[in-house]
Amino acid sequence: MKNWDRIVDDIEVLLIDSDELKLFINSDEDDLIGLHHSMGRYIRNEYKLWTDEGKEEFGVHFMHPDELSQGIINYIQTKLKKKHNPTQTEKVLEIIEDNNKKLENMDDAELSHSSFDEYGYIK
Repeated sequence: MKNWDRIVDDIEVLLIDSDELKLFINSDEDDLIGLHHSMGRYIRNEYKLWTDEGKEEFGVHFMHPDELSQGIINYIQTKLKKKHNPTQTEKVLEIIEDNNKKLENMDDAELSHSSFDEYGYIK
């Protein structure tokens, strides 16, 4: 059976532009259906969903290639949303920026007596 995570990686590489990736991740269901003739066609052809062997790679035998490719697009979006959660990324960047400001404002004596948590952030 085809490694579904590998498919996510393959498609993510095609979404090189971060704006393109954000657009894909934040698309609603109607927008994803609109990818039928672009990303859907690529998936159907690249993974040979028109053949029995191609369908078997995904663990399905009686699904139409159009339906299967749409399911794969939805799966990819779900996985990439989890991987590129913008809310979590923004929080991490904010913590790093705050930590860097604290470090910039400390002299050597303060820095040597500072305590850090298990992630290396100033307490």
